[in-house]
Amino acid sequence: MRKKIQQTTIHAEPKNAIPVDGAPPDWLSEHAKTVWNQTLLNLANEGRFLSLLNYETLVAFCDAAGLVKQCAQQLEKDGMTIDGGREGLKRHPAVTTRISALNSLRAYAAELGLTPSASPRLPAKHIAPKDSPFAKFMPDVEVSEFAEFL
Repeated sequence: MRKKIQQTTIHAEPKNAIPVDGAPPDWLSEHAKTVWNQTLLNLANEGRFLSLLNYETLVAFCDAAGLVKQCAQQLEKDGMTIDGGREGLKRHPAVTTRISALNSLRAYAAELGLTPSASPRLPAKHIAPKDSPFAKFMPDVEVSEFAEFL
């Protein structure tokens, strides 16, 4: 007997949001496209969406994630050092590139509200559930309406 997999409910996206099913740019690597799809889906599952104003930042975030993976694969194949001729062993150029891409990835993640400390910056579109023990203290108002006060 198979277990029934519970399907996640995706909240309705606002009009100015990057569509959850929107295609990433063609030029992104396959891994970057996967990150694009997972990021938008995970945010939608939490009731959070990225504004169209964040489109280029999301593209850069996904591109950086793709570059991190590409560097990791190159380093797996070549090792962390290369022959520097008379200078002896030198750091593989992919190490420096990977460090730079990781720093960019972290900065873009914070900018997009994808880190734990930055996530409150993304407006949520949740309404307090009626069966919540706190519902009597909370009007049925979208949380995002109060975001400017948080």
